Amino acid sequence: MYKSVDEMLHDGWGGAIVCVGAGVIIFTFVRLLGGVRVGAIPMAVGLFAAGAMGRVIQRAVVQGAGKAAEAVVNPSGKTTPYVPTFSHIETLVIRGDLAGAEQERLEEEMRAPEHPQVVMRIAEFYLRTKGDRVTALSYYERLVALPTVGAELTGYARRKIEELRSVADRG
Repeated sequence: MYKSVDEMLHDGWGGAIVCVGAGVIIFTFVRLLGGVRVGAIPMAVGLFAAGAMGRVIQRAVVQGAGKAAEAVVNPSGKTTPYVPTFSHIETLVIRGDLAGAEQERLEEEMRAPEHPQVVMRIAEFYLRTKGDRVTALSYYERLVALPTVGAELTGYARRKIEELRSVADRG
């Protein structure tokens, strides 16, 4: 059964004891003050209900506190989505390994083809690093078509598309 008092308290019996004690005190004061006299059976039912409610409430509080502490100590990562940083690819660019950086970008694209940051970074890579405006334009257009892209990134991509098309039109 229970190995210690701590286990009993953790299981909600502390709340039950406190609520039953409060019920006894309330029934006693009501009787002493000349209030409504409660029979033994209704009093027993009321104390049982108070104890059951106290146990349920304490268990819920203890379990909720345990889950909250667990979320702080060991977060699941579900609340904050991962945002790729691409620092390993930027390192390759700084070192001058553009072929390696391009290969890494394409591998990132294969892992997350619908991730707006991945598509945007590839477009930026082709535009700024490689100077390949045609490929960059296709990635910016793809970025605008993604269903998960936000309004700010969509606006940025549309401005880049207009800029690249006007440069292409000029010659």
